[in-house]
Amino acid sequence: MGLDTKIGEFDRFIDHLPEEIAESLWFIPVREDKAPDIPEEESLRDEEFRLGLEEARERLEDGKNIGIILRDHFSVLDVIDPEEAEEYLKDLPSTLEVSTRSGKVHRYYLPGDEIEGKDIPNIAELRTGWRCVVAPGSHACDEGGNGWGTYSIESSQDVAELSPNDLPPELTVVEEGGKEEDRIVNERGWRIEKIMEDDEKLDSLLTRNVPPGKGYVDIEEARKDTIRKLLYWEFGPKMVQEAMESYRKYEDFDFDSLFINVLQDFQSNGEDTISDHLDDPDAYRPGSGVGKKVKRKTRRELEEWVSNQNRRVREDGAVPATFASEIALPSGESIEEGSTLFLPPDLVAELQEKEKAGRYIFKCPRCHELHFQEKPYKPSVCQNPNCESNGERTDGKFLKPVHPSDHEERAEALMDNYHFKTVAASLSGTSAAGLTHLYEKGVYDEEEAMGFIRGKVQNMNSKLKLSDQNDVINYISVATQVSEEKFGVSEGKVVLEDRTLDLENDELRPHKPSDLATSKIPIEYDPDAWCPEFLDYLERMVPSEKDRERLQELLGTALVGEKLHKKGAMVVGPTDAGKSTLIKIIRGVFGGRDNVSTQAPSTLADTRWGKAKLRNKLLNSTDEVSAGRLEELATLKRVMDGDPVEAEEKREKTFEFSPTCEHLYAANQTPSASRKDDAFWNRWIVIETPNPVP
Repeated sequence: MGLDTKIGEFDRFIDHLPEEIAESLWFIPVREDKAPDIPEEESLRDEEFRLGLEEARERLEDGKNIGIILRDHFSVLDVIDPEEAEEYLKDLPSTLEVSTRSGKVHRYYLPGDEIEGKDIPNIAELRTGWRCVVAPGSHACDEGGNGWGTYSIESSQDVAELSPNDLPPELTVVEEGGKEEDRIVNERGWRIEKIMEDDEKLDSLLTRNVPPGKGYVDIEEARKDTIRKLLYWEFGPKMVQEAMESYRKYEDFDFDSLFINVLQDFQSNGEDTISDHLDDPDAYRPGSGVGKKVKRKTRRELEEWVSNQNRRVREDGAVPATFASEIALPSGESIEEGSTLFLPPDLVAELQEKEKAGRYIFKCPRCHELHFQEKPYKPSVCQNPNCESNGERTDGKFLKPVHPSDHEERAEALMDNYHFKTVAASLSGTSAAGLTHLYEKGVYDEEEAMGFIRGKVQNMNSKLKLSDQNDVINYISVATQVSEEKFGVSEGKVVLEDRTLDLENDELRPHKPSDLATSKIPIEYDPDAWCPEFLDYLERMVPSEKDRERLQELLGTALVGEKLHKKGAMVVGPTDAGKSTLIKIIRGVFGGRDNVSTQAPSTLADTRWGKAKLRNKLLNSTDEVSAGRLEELATLKRVMDGDPVEAEEKREKTFEFSPTCEHLYAANQTPSASRKDDAFWNRWIVIETPNPVP
């Protein structure tokens, strides 16, 4: 059963806000006890846990609480003791007020992060920035689950603006230097906000409540661990105290006693350094990439990128990045140390900033120090001053590349990131590469595959020679070879723009590289689609219902990508009978030149390169058919039957394949051929279009 939440109170609250603020508020889920309803190890700053306005309303309607992250939208004055606070707050502008579950008051003001203030202990607390307040309409409970009360509108008026000059002296920060946390800087000059971005544990300790049972016996242990972390980051005692008081606003907090206890812990354990006391000191080594935490948002982007096998890879703009350490992904999977991924440049830049990945990385086998380079050149010496080499110049010979550094490693990296398949019959005993196909958005395509590989190899090292690029191409060609017969989806499947359609079961499923599809129809499947205009046009053009059915059946079999019969169609009729228009419409439906070849019967019969144009096509269709005599009928019959034929790309070596496309031609009259060859003429469906189509 849900809580006694009030959606009406929430709607009243939204009505009193400027529209642009209402639509951009940052809501988060909140539990019955007012704590954020997010995993303990996560941060409320993570976009993953952000709720939009409608999501927040739905949660309240389901009897669940929500909170508001103030950020730059609001300052909220949490009036703990309204009677005592009256003396201090009487001159503040009147504004929207919300009564809390225990009779306290939240006073909302605009703007948010421009307001600085301090608390009046036990009387009023000024909340700004990334602080969270429970939203109106929520309902809080005590530890036993008993309701305490609903957060309700107390003073129904629009949110007023508040300037720093409006604050009473008791709430005003008089120190100079900007925000309180901006003044918290360690001995190296590092701002605490920047360190918290790198150290998720410190961020957690300073910005989230860590109750007992979450790795700590009690809250005092959590506070002591906060002191340890801040000391490790080289903050002096005064700055440690300021950080804890600024972020956590501890009440009844005896800093001196806790600080002494921490020092005594170190002494009793015989530790010389703060890092000795940390569970994993290397994970927080200042000044290095080791332990610079990768944000959860970045990890999600990484996972989405590497798991998306159907993106447009030739336009992805991805550049290589070799990982210096293992990175865990939200799904539980991980990217292993030493892996090379091709990623968006902005993602690579963020990983490089954290020293988690780089384009060129060299590792010292003596001290294991990693050296991140902008160019593919080894450093002359190990840069670690504590290395056994002691700075002795060795021309970097002993430094080992972590990134791919020879043609085999580069080829393996490309095959780890992209899908390639090569026609086995196209390979020869020489070093010449075969017909390699690149998988992209559901299909394997030969066009530009070689250029794509060369471009990615250049991304990995722009200094490589053409022969080095060829070595990578040849390696991929041999490693990815499959027989010609394995190309194409299995019987009864049609590859569409966004899915693969199973005709037998009338089901859609995602594309899969293992299908080895070489063509697809560039439309999204709609089982209720209808085409009355086309059917009306076809009826006026082809009077015979039987001819129309045969034509549509032939086009239907073309979708499958298999040769199901030994027939072709010839649309015959006078000029202006609509033949060319019909061919143009059908080409468009099938995806144009990606899936449709335009080879005339004479070209197929008399040339080897004409037949090569049929590879991986669903349909061969043209309206440029002459009435001349066809000579090589045996070759044309093999093409129409789908039997193996020998073909050749111009200025390339010959290869053998079995064409599976259907054939549809348009002509004023049929080509001439021997009338005695019944086997040839029996292969044709002649569709007559006797009348001009206006």
